[in-house]
Amino acid sequence: SKCIVSTSSNIYDYIQNLSHILLLSCSLTLPNLPLHPHGWRLPANKIIGTLSSRINRLKKLVYVDMGHNHISGPLPDSIGALKALTHIYLDSNEMEGAIPDGVYQMTNVDWLSLHGNKFSGTISPTLIANLKRLRIFDFFENQLSGSIPTEIGKLENLECIHLHGNKFSGTIPNEIVNLFSLRTLFLDDNNLNGTIPFKLNRVSNLEYLDLYGNKLTGTIPLTIGSLKALRGLDLHNNNFVGSLPASMANLEALEELNLSENNFSGEIRTALWSRLENLVRLDVHNNSFSGTIPAIVALESLELLDLEGNNFQGTLPDRIGALANLRDIYIRSNNFIGPVPESICNLALSDLWADCGAETQKVTCTCCTICA
Repeated sequence: SKCIVSTSSNIYDYIQNLSHILLLSCSLTLPNLPLHPHGWRLPANKIIGTLSSRINRLKKLVYVDMGHNHISGPLPDSIGALKALTHIYLDSNEMEGAIPDGVYQMTNVDWLSLHGNKFSGTISPTLIANLKRLRIFDFFENQLSGSIPTEIGKLENLECIHLHGNKFSGTIPNEIVNLFSLRTLFLDDNNLNGTIPFKLNRVSNLEYLDLYGNKLTGTIPLTIGSLKALRGLDLHNNNFVGSLPASMANLEALEELNLSENNFSGEIRTALWSRLENLVRLDVHNNSFSGTIPAIVALESLELLDLEGNNFQGTLPDRIGALANLRDIYIRSNNFIGPVPESICNLALSDLWADCGAETQKVTCTCCTICA
C-alpha cells in the first residue's frame, strides 16, 4: 500500500523531539519536508516539493538521503549552516539552478551526491577547497559548465570524482595527480580538450579512468603503465593519436580497455596480447592499428574482441579458439585473409563479423553471423 502525506508550513516547529521517521513507498507532497534532527532517510518515495530555506534550523543533521524522488527547485544556500552534515544524497531528482555557495561551507561533508539533476553554472574555484574531508564528489549528469578547478587537487581525501555527463570544457587539471587516494575518475561526456596528465601514475590507487566522449588529443603517456590497480580504461571517441606504449602490458589488473574511435596507429604489441589475463573486453574499433595478431594470445578472461575498422592483416591464429569465454568477435573492415579457424567456430559465440561477403571476401567463414 502507499501513503499520501502533506504537511503544514510550520512542520519544522514540531519535529525536534522525533526519534525517527520511516516512510516507505510513500507519495509525499511537502512544502517543507520533515526531518529527523540527526538523519533524514527518504529515498525513492515519490516525494514532490522543494527544499525549504528553513533547513538551516536543523543544526545537528548529519545525514540526508532524498535520492530518486521528484524534488524540484534550487538547493537552498542556507544548507551551508549544517556544519555537522557528513552525507548528502539528493541524486536523481529534478533540482535546478546553480550550486549555491552554502554547499562549500559544509566543511564536514564526506559524501556529496547531486547527480542526475539539472544543476547548471560552474564549480566555484575559490570555495571548493573548503571541502577538505570530501571523499565522494558525485555531480555527474547535470548541466554544469566551465572548467574543472585546479583547486580540486587540494582535496587530498578524494576517492571518487564523478563529473561525467556535463558540459565542462578546458583541460584536465594537472593537480589531479596530487590526489593519492583517488580510485575512480569519470570525466567522460564533456567538452574537455588537451592531453592526459603525464604524471597520472602518481595516483597509484586509481581503478577506473573514463575520459571518453571528449576532445582530448595527444598520446597515452608511458607512465600509465604504473597504474597497477587499474581495472577499467575507457578513452573512446576522442582524438588520441600514436601507438600504444609498451608499459600498458603492465596493467595486469585491467578488465576493460576501450580505445575505439580515435586515431591510434601502429601495432598492438605481443606483450599486451599475452599478459593481460584479466581482460574481459578489448575494443579498439575505428582506429588505424596495423600488424598481425600473434600466435600466442593469453587473454583467458576475454569475452569481447572488437578490432573492426583498422588495418590488421594476416590470418586469425587458431589460439583464439582456446579463449573459452569469448562471445563476440568483430574483425570486419580490416585486411585479414584466409579461413576462420574451426576452433573459433566451436566457441559459443553470439556474434562473429568478418569480411566474408561476396563483394569484399577476404576471409572464408562457416560460422559468421554477419559477412560484410
